[in-house]
Parts: sequence; structure tokens; C-alpha cells
Amino acid sequence: MRSEFDPALLPREGAWRGFHDFYWPPDCFVGDSGLLRGHTRCSVCPAETLASEFARFTRYFEELARIAEEQIELPEEARTASPTTFDWGSIKGRWEDCKRRGARDRNSCSMEQEWVRKFFKESLKEIDAATRNISIADVRRFLALPYWKLRWQFYEVWFVTILLRSYGLSNLILNTDGPVWTLAVGSVSPKPIAVSNLANGDRLEFYYQHQGIPPSALFKKTADRPEVLVRRTQAGGGHRMLMAAEVKAKKSFGTQEMKQALFTLQEWDPEAIVGVNYFPIKSGTTLSKLNKDAIEIVAADECTPRSSCSKELFDWLAEYWPRKLGEFISVLLIDTSGSMPERLIPSAISYARAKIKASPTSKILVATFNDAVRFYPPDALDRGSVDVRPSGGTALSNAVNECRAALVNQYPSAGQVAVHVITDLQVGEHEIRDLIEWARSKNTLFRVYTWRNGDVAKLMGAEPELTRLVELLPS
Repeated sequence: MRSEFDPALLPREGAWRGFHDFYWPPDCFVGDSGLLRGHTRCSVCPAETLASEFARFTRYFEELARIAEEQIELPEEARTASPTTFDWGSIKGRWEDCKRRGARDRNSCSMEQEWVRKFFKESLKEIDAATRNISIADVRRFLALPYWKLRWQFYEVWFVTILLRSYGLSNLILNTDGPVWTLAVGSVSPKPIAVSNLANGDRLEFYYQHQGIPPSALFKKTADRPEVLVRRTQAGGGHRMLMAAEVKAKKSFGTQEMKQALFTLQEWDPEAIVGVNYFPIKSGTTLSKLNKDAIEIVAADECTPRSSCSKELFDWLAEYWPRKLGEFISVLLIDTSGSMPERLIPSAISYARAKIKASPTSKILVATFNDAVRFYPPDALDRGSVDVRPSGGTALSNAVNECRAALVNQYPSAGQVAVHVITDLQVGEHEIRDLIEWARSKNTLFRVYTWRNGDVAKLMGAEPELTRLVELLPS
């Protein structure tokens, strides 16, 4: 039996959140051992010294800080939610402050303070409740689940998430049935699982478990089914295969098997071939790369979640898309009309910029709008020279169309242009109709960031299609 700490089980508004204010070592605490200093005990301590409880609390928070550091290293969209209202970076930073504190920093033993003792008593109950006891029987039940026998299929799905995240989820339209996105794991799917509309009118299609006869098949009537295909369908007709991928989770899969699997994919005439295996083959934990007959071939073995190899693969994919498709250009369009809450605009800008940077964006431009649009240099936000003082009306539709036209004219060879709008959605009926039309057309790279309030909730309830475009800002 072992005890596993799970931060997701912590109460979001619990007493433990106050650790930065209340974490002060008691006078009897030595190192992380919880030993008594000298032979006497403070009168405030119970029969068993509080130093051991303090040591236990400390070990929990060392583990929480380690988890926070892991989360910070992940792309924002891949992180698990913070267990409280402040983010993982704040948890780590606050704990670093706590670790520098000494036993007598407050000129008295911290446990002489009733509010400190109360904090440790309540927060330790919360943390203890956030542990899970795992037995051998639990492990056996887990291994008996159908999931474990088909774990190779979950590995394929994991690779699909790597592929789509490298392209940028905000740049994609998932092929959903209502709110449900279904993957044909272990089956066949003729439809793309996700698409992206490029600036020149072309369409990028991501297929998983697509079965068909390759255009350059040696045996003309024999179908093939790669795990992943990425196809560019041109606006004027015709298409090009951008990528074909093979995904394996076989321990006995050696170099010859990997080469055979990858070179077979040449029948699809792709511009890139990717192969990954969960287990080590030979090359170690780095990517093996080869350019052959104008095809980029990449192989990754021992490519597991959070491994250095998976990060290398993600970085290669994120660099591949703009190189093949053209630059990914985004404009952050900030509503500065008179109804905007000025004090909330800076945090909204930080949130939206982080979302944009999570995708492989080559350039982020900045503009503001009220009655008219004003463009700024790309570094204006960093220099603090963007005027966000609210005034005037809200010409949202004109601003979006003007920004899109300016991007296409200024960057004619761009692969994608996207408009990200920060607004309070206090707009007229014709602009609401435009928003709904953009949501229905599904061919516009367009995102709206707004605050939760009664008017927005009413609008979203009346027009559920807007959920594809609108993201609520954190309160």
C-alpha cells in the first residue's frame, strides 16, 4: 500500500491556500526531520511535537511544487488545471518564498500564534484527504481493464493530440457531432477529424485511420491505412499529401520494422513521413531525420509522454507547418469603446497573448478599435505604447473585416491569418448576426475573448453556435 498525493483532490477554496501567509517553521523544527531542538518542549505543543506535522506538511508542498514545475514546462493548452484560483507559476513562486524562512524569523516560535496552529490543523486535514491509497489489488484491477489490453490505441490518440497541438488547436475546426468529438480508434474513418482553412482558400485536412489506395501504390487494388494522413486540398482543385505517419507501441519493433513501415508510406507521395514508437528501438531518445527524394523522414523511438523525445517531435512539427504552409499571422484586436472595463483590459491582453503564443504563430500584430481601427507596431504592447483608454462606439464587424484585409494584403504568402478580439460584446444586432454567420461558416480563423456577465450568458444561451468563437476570460 502506498499513498499518492493528488492536487486535484484539494479543495479549491480550502485553508491550504494560505500557505504563503502562514508557513513559518516552529522553533523545534530542524531541517526536514522534525526533530526537537534541546530537551524541552514549548507549552503550546501537544504531547507529540508539532515539528513532525510541520515536516509532513513541508513534504506535501515540495511535491506540489514539483508538480507545478512540470506543468509550467508544458504548453499552456496541455496543462492540467491549477488546484486553486492562482496558477501553477504562483504556487511555485510562493513556495520558493516559504522555503527561505527560518525558525526564528518572527522572533518567536510560530506555533505560539493560535492562527498558525489553526492553519496547520485545518490544512493538513485537507491535504491528507487529497491522497489516494493504492494497493496491489488496485493495480491488478487496473491491468485487467479492457483499456490496458488496448493501450496501443491510446498511444495512437496521444500522438494525434501531439500533432494537433503542434498545429495549434485554435487554428483548427474539429469534426464534431454537437459537443462530441469521436475518433475511430481501431476502426476506419473516411472523414477528416479536423480541418483548417488557409489564407489563400486552400483547406488542410487531418485524417486518422483513413483507408484508401495510395496514389503510387505498387499493388493498385490493395488499400492501405496509415494511422495519420494530412492532406492539403487546393481551392482550385487537386490536392497534395503533406504528411503520413505510422504510430507503434510494440516492444519487439526494431529498426528494420520501422524502416519498412516508414518507407512503405512513400506510396502516398507525402512531403513528410513521421514514425513514432513507444519503446526504444536503437537510436535512443532523439529524433532520427533524413531527406530522401524531397521527402522529410522523421523517426522517434522511446517517444513517451513528457519525454525529451516527445518535446523534440513537438518542436519539429510546430516548425514544419509554417515552413510548408507559410507564416501564421495573428492580430490581437482590442475593443476600446466607451463600455469597456478599463481596469480589466491589461489582464485580458495577457491572457489572449498567451493563448496566441501557444500556437505556432510567426507574428502577432496589435490593433485597437472603437469607431475606427488603429494599427500599432508589433512591439507596441511590450513597450506599453498601446492606448486602451475606453471611448467612442463599437464598430466590431468593420474592424474585423479591415484587419483581415490588411493582413492578407500585407502578408500575401501567409499560410494563415487569424483575428483575436478582446471585447465586452456590447454590440448592435447586425454585428451579432455577423458573429453568428462567422460561426456557421466555419471558415474564419476568428476568436472572441470576453467577460462573463448576464448579457453575455443570455446571448450565448440564445445562440449556442457562438460557443465556437467565444471564450470567457478568467474572472
